[in-house]
Amino acid sequence: MSASSSIKGATNAIKIVNENLEAGNYTNEHDVKYNENVREMARIWRVMVIADFVDIFGPYALDAFQGVNPHFSSVKDVYYWFFEELKEAQANLHLDVTATDAEKKQDVAYNGNFAMWQKLANSLRLRYAMRLSEVDNAKAKSEFEAAVQTGKLMTAQEDLLGFPTAGGWSNWENVYNRGWNDNVISSSM
Repeated sequence: MSASSSIKGATNAIKIVNENLEAGNYTNEHDVKYNENVREMARIWRVMVIADFVDIFGPYALDAFQGVNPHFSSVKDVYYWFFEELKEAQANLHLDVTATDAEKKQDVAYNGNFAMWQKLANSLRLRYAMRLSEVDNAKAKSEFEAAVQTGKLMTAQEDLLGFPTAGGWSNWENVYNRGWNDNVISSSM
């Protein structure tokens, strides 16, 4: 799955949940809270994918995939947006929701454990703060400290984000996991 498809998919998930919430399409408290969690997980996922894009290519259009001609933002502005998105998304997660068995299957990363998504968001805040430290040390320091103060961070091996592998051909794996993709590096490299 390419970065653009992932970002578009996450943006659409956020939009669909918001539209359904506004229309009152969720019939009970569990469905409302669960779908709000889906939106927040999509926000966290979208930040991760955009961060990969920005770290490779530079400026990014934060209004991409929203049906308008996008405008590119500086890398610094995009990182500031990351902090706000992650801070809001982790705070908005309903940790009191227990995902049903069917809902757990929709979350191949953490199997419906929303506390893990919260840890991921805060740990990403640490990572992105470190990346910003030489550009804007004061902002990096304040964001790093704010994430640490939540006390909800990835601190153990089982906290790591991971996806099941299926021989390199599932929707969750990239082309580098596929056996036919011989990525050989010569001795001169």
